Amino acid sequence: MKGLFTTLCLALAHFCQLTEAKSGSWSGTNNYFLQGMSDSAQDAYIQTLSSYDTKVVRLWVNQASKGCQKGSQIVRDIPQLETTIGQYNKVTLDEIDKLLVKLSDKNIKAIISPHDANSLIGDYRKDAYWARWGSGYFYEKQDAFDAYDARLSYILNYKGTYSGKVWKNWPTAIFSFNLQNEPMTPGPSNCKNGDPSGWACGRATFMRNAGLDSHILISTGGLGGDFSHGCTFLPAVTQCKAIDAISVHRYASVPGMWSANLPNWLNQANGKKVYLEKWGVDSQQYDQKSVFVSEVNDMNSAGLPNMYWQLLPPSSGGCSYNPKNDAGDPFGIYTNSGVNLAGPINGATSSGAAQDWTGYGFANEGSGLSLISVKFKNELKRLLRDVIRLPAAPRTIYLDATGIAKDDLIDLHLFIPSNRTLCTVNVRKLGDAAFSVVGNSETSLRVLLESTNIPKVGFDIRDISRILFHRFKVSLGRVHDIQLLELASRNDGQQKKFLSGLTSCIEQAISNEDPGKFRWHNPDDAKDLRFYQEFGHAPYWIMKRVEIFPVLWEVYNTKLSKPKNAVWLHLAKQESEQRIHDAMKKRRKARTEKQSWGPEVFWDDQQKQIAKDVWKEGIMLNELMGDVEISQDDE
Repeated sequence: MKGLFTTLCLALAHFCQLTEAKSGSWSGTNNYFLQGMSDSAQDAYIQTLSSYDTKVVRLWVNQASKGCQKGSQIVRDIPQLETTIGQYNKVTLDEIDKLLVKLSDKNIKAIISPHDANSLIGDYRKDAYWARWGSGYFYEKQDAFDAYDARLSYILNYKGTYSGKVWKNWPTAIFSFNLQNEPMTPGPSNCKNGDPSGWACGRATFMRNAGLDSHILISTGGLGGDFSHGCTFLPAVTQCKAIDAISVHRYASVPGMWSANLPNWLNQANGKKVYLEKWGVDSQQYDQKSVFVSEVNDMNSAGLPNMYWQLLPPSSGGCSYNPKNDAGDPFGIYTNSGVNLAGPINGATSSGAAQDWTGYGFANEGSGLSLISVKFKNELKRLLRDVIRLPAAPRTIYLDATGIAKDDLIDLHLFIPSNRTLCTVNVRKLGDAAFSVVGNSETSLRVLLESTNIPKVGFDIRDISRILFHRFKVSLGRVHDIQLLELASRNDGQQKKFLSGLTSCIEQAISNEDPGKFRWHNPDDAKDLRFYQEFGHAPYWIMKRVEIFPVLWEVYNTKLSKPKNAVWLHLAKQESEQRIHDAMKKRRKARTEKQSWGPEVFWDDQQKQIAKDVWKEGIMLNELMGDVEISQDDE
């Protein structure tokens, strides 16, 4: 197909762990009232976040009252967890537990803030802690520490009404527990003096000793509030063994100079994880449409994980709210505001993180991709080293090639669905060395591609096969062409003469609910997908996601794995190999109508019957297919 870049996939676990980018970055948002919204509003909001490839949502253990909040209708009253110290309202956690189930189903994890320090200020948010200790003594008195530890214990050991999970043992849903939301902001002298009573480390140590799973981080929650207060990186937290992550809260001027500041933050963190937990664009001063994109792109360029304050659900229930008119909080952005949220948020996942987040649910574990670029020989050797360390069991390899439309090979992409890593080999820069460089066991990329022990799967592999052979003398081995699998999988009675384009395959074979299909329709720079009619698929310069191809492979292979379809599966594999053979014989020629035809054996009645007869004879004589039975449907 004209302009088609071949996309194949590698199901190789633990592959391409290059030192330059051990994991992808991630992005998220804060929402302190989500638990009070209706189920349908929650579901719609979470689905929207999922479509952006959002990885984290930060939740509060707090109360909610019916009415309007930031443009959303709050439909249920949720009590404070403690209206009386030491007595807990389970329903407060039940509503959050329901959210955790919904978020987890969409591969979104949660940060839980067990208490809001703003409750100690004495305004409408005041609670039983304020009544007993006020803003200062809460961080100084042992009886306050004991009361708060009891609260933490109740939360950590809570067993979900909806999930059935004990929260402290649920790392697949919970990414982190804050110490508190913005501790010590009501009584800033405690953080200004370096937390002399040891509140922060004491609470973190208690949480870890309470049996919190090691894959759930203990994070500071924005110690002292905004970064400008000078408390974020206190030695009291950076020197505390029990604290895993420093949560930065920073409402900086624009541009925020995130990439310039991150190295200094990492130096101060003493090896702790660092992420931007709260930041916002002041809608009263800046154009959020342009600034959100530029600021997040800057964060992504440095590999700084970031969470916006706040991405707001669309206004509902007659609740009118405009962040520009909110003097105290002008940062909110509605998800339907027209701001390009998906592109930058998605960009975080496909950007290498400044730190390694492996093991916490974001390192090649989400639906987005971690991208690793291989431009030099030493990088390629490390890639090959990782490949040869894999078990010798059969693997399925998928390659992605760019430049095919111009009869060139710019990059080869090795995609690993199991850990969501896309390794890009810069063939234009490496030249012949891309295929001749060998790893520790004398394995080269040429050997992998030509191996008949490792299946390769792609969509219309004709052009990439031709260029690999005539430019680099590489002959792909054991290839399966998704385009031919689709042709073979068509039901009896359907014509099998004309090949389908990539778009047609995606539209017909994959559910609209599939997140990969959604992202296919909404790439970062889709240009209205106006190239569909010309190419039959999104061309390589706008196609950002290759995870759709394993889905297609699974759909067609599952259908063809039925005994009655075995002959068609055999023919698809046979004709895939024929495409490789044909590619060796000819260089590029002008496109003709016949190139949109499938192999004659699929549609010519005489050839089709001969192929079926040969197939059945081979089964009976040589038992090539083992226990596969011959169905009357094959007649």
